[in-house]
Amino acid sequence: MSWAIPEINRLKERSRYRGWIISLIILMCVVVGIAYIVISTPIERLYTQSISEYTSIIIGVVVGMFFILSAYALPIEHEKIKVSLWNRWRASDLHAWQNWSHQHYVLVDSAILSTRLPLSKSAEEIFSTDIESDRLPLFAEEFAPPGLTRLNLMCKKLITDIKPTLETLDVKTKIIVYLQLDEFIQKQSRNIAETTETLLENRIKKQFNALWLQLSIKHNIEVCFITSEQAIDDLQQRLEEEHEEGILIITAKYQTPVTQGADELATIVFLLPSLIMSRSAAPDSPNAYRIMYSSKDSLSHDIEHLLQAGQQPLASIDTIWFANVDEEIETQLNVIASQLNIPLNRQQAPFGLVKLDKIIGPSGYLTFWYVLAFSGNSLKKRKGACLSISTINDDKIVLQIVGNQDEIVKNFTYDSEHIVFPFGSVSLSFALILPLIISVFLLFPKLNYGVLFLLTVLAVFLISLFVIFSHRLLCSAKIIQDYYK
Repeated sequence: MSWAIPEINRLKERSRYRGWIISLIILMCVVVGIAYIVISTPIERLYTQSISEYTSIIIGVVVGMFFILSAYALPIEHEKIKVSLWNRWRASDLHAWQNWSHQHYVLVDSAILSTRLPLSKSAEEIFSTDIESDRLPLFAEEFAPPGLTRLNLMCKKLITDIKPTLETLDVKTKIIVYLQLDEFIQKQSRNIAETTETLLENRIKKQFNALWLQLSIKHNIEVCFITSEQAIDDLQQRLEEEHEEGILIITAKYQTPVTQGADELATIVFLLPSLIMSRSAAPDSPNAYRIMYSSKDSLSHDIEHLLQAGQQPLASIDTIWFANVDEEIETQLNVIASQLNIPLNRQQAPFGLVKLDKIIGPSGYLTFWYVLAFSGNSLKKRKGACLSISTINDDKIVLQIVGNQDEIVKNFTYDSEHIVFPFGSVSLSFALILPLIISVFLLFPKLNYGVLFLLTVLAVFLISLFVIFSHRLLCSAKIIQDYYK
């Protein structure tokens, strides 16, 4: 379920062209040619014959020399091309992986509404707060009967808190609204009749649209009801497909006629894809990076891989926010932080580990959104990063890095200036071209020398191009075969 840096080893050249070997091959061919001429020619004719009488021998020696040179140079050229192409593809793949893992949403704004604590509480204050004594009823001075009226008041308060941020956004930007409601999720889990769910959806959608108009926010919205896990996957898919819509996530547990008097909690998170929201436009806004799914058995291993992705510098991760995890995982977190050298803030409580269970309560699938809101809210007034951990179900844990530092961008370099000279291919080309040119000259002895020269140049160009291209194509095919083994 985790992802890590692809293990693609960088290749190194193990051999190169040796000038002395090339010189030795040329010298040996010249010596062999001279020796053949001396041996095959009577001594009395050796000094009287013109050089033109040795043309066939000279051509044979030159062609043989080029064949020998190509036999020596082609394996080296093959390795050089393979190393160059492999390292270039390796760098391209690693850059693509890094860009994929660094995709993120800018957490432009967030707000929290709770009966458990004032909105201004920091991570340290949350830990030290006496949860039971600090219980604050919501909307005590307003008419707020249990049910959708309270939900409407919650949405109004949360949207009003982030309205200044929404007004700075381009009016043309469409906003997708995910309503993650505890009551609705519970009804889904109990398999209430489809018609009842649809009626509830329609009523809440109409109520929300009316509230949006009442607050005079000009952006077009689309209200969606999907499960929390589907919403998480949908957000990741939108990153893949580079959608440009803003995402507004409202997560709420509110009193209903059945749960009257229960604790209430609502959060709002406004996300924009980094595609339309640059770091310079929102320098202090934290980024919510691509999530990683994990499990209890592989948690330490997966957190290590997540940190290796460089979404945020390790030195800036000073807090771990978690909720809805069992005691075994909670016990592991200190050990994992020590093993991976995560520099948690150990100066004061909560010593870098912020447990939100008392504030959030049993929230099931909604836990991820609550943890995201709290961790993002904690980074509004400070520089840093945090790791959030929440459990969706018994087998699936969600890991996410949230921070407002620059990503660690690794340069997966290859020698882009390294040019592989196709010495072997050129040698083979000349070995093939010379017999061809001689054959043309013998078949057409009256051919103009200028035309012959042009034909020679054209043949050299075309055959060299064909041999070089064929060799590179062969190398590419071999690399693809090795890459996908």
